[in-house]
Amino acid sequence: MDQEHGLRTYGYGEILLTSGTLPSDINEMNLSQLRLHYLRSLVSNLLECNGYTVIHPQERQVSGSVIQIHLALSSSNSALLNRHEVVCASVVNSKHDAKEDSLFARHYLKQRTKELELMSRHKYGEQVVGWGEYLQQLGEAVVKVDLLHVKPGKVIPLDLQPTTSGRGRHTSCKGAAFVLYNCARLAAICKQFDDKVAEGYYPHLIPLQDVDFSLLKQEVVATVMAQTEQEASHPRLQNVPHPIILARLHPCGGSWATPGGPYPKGG
Repeated sequence: MDQEHGLRTYGYGEILLTSGTLPSDINEMNLSQLRLHYLRSLVSNLLECNGYTVIHPQERQVSGSVIQIHLALSSSNSALLNRHEVVCASVVNSKHDAKEDSLFARHYLKQRTKELELMSRHKYGEQVVGWGEYLQQLGEAVVKVDLLHVKPGKVIPLDLQPTTSGRGRHTSCKGAAFVLYNCARLAAICKQFDDKVAEGYYPHLIPLQDVDFSLLKQEVVATVMAQTEQEASHPRLQNVPHPIILARLHPCGGSWATPGGPYPKGG
């Protein structure tokens, strides 16, 4: 099978990220292929967030010693040296308990977007007129949650019957609305903090290694931050912006502790 390649510069070397060939048009993918497509994008984003860069094979010759991670819809049973395979399991129709091959990505994206429009009309009335592009983007985000809310090797059962509630599409997730709401909430918290820093209300965050964790008194907060401190010292996480790490503290109700005393809590 042909492969699509991307070479990632790793902290101690390089990783070759490959996947099975997918249709060039996302709308022509079935749901299992769409899941693999989103998984590949997710892996790329995670690597980039950790400071890795992509190098395409055509830009330079790839040595045989490079570690390879291959994303596939089925196992190839390959035992090649330095090659690690990640199987992206199928999407099944829960009604028939069989792999869903008849529903294309474009149909499912349209269906989920339509459901969001109906729910929005119920809540906001005719205000939703003109929200087409926004609802399409939100619909794709919902589909991503539907397909990526469990580990790649686990089958995703979907109830593909149209619904206006957005519920009941899977059995092990609180739902896309719950996930997206909390992502938006955290994004708003981070944005408000950045705005307050720009206004001079909050000071800039200091380097993570200068944080005095002994000032933390609450047991839950101290435990979270102790784990964070250990994680942050890992070589693979050296490029992670520490505001992202420290943001884990805010939902616990604590303060950012520094040698000069605790910072006030962010908005």
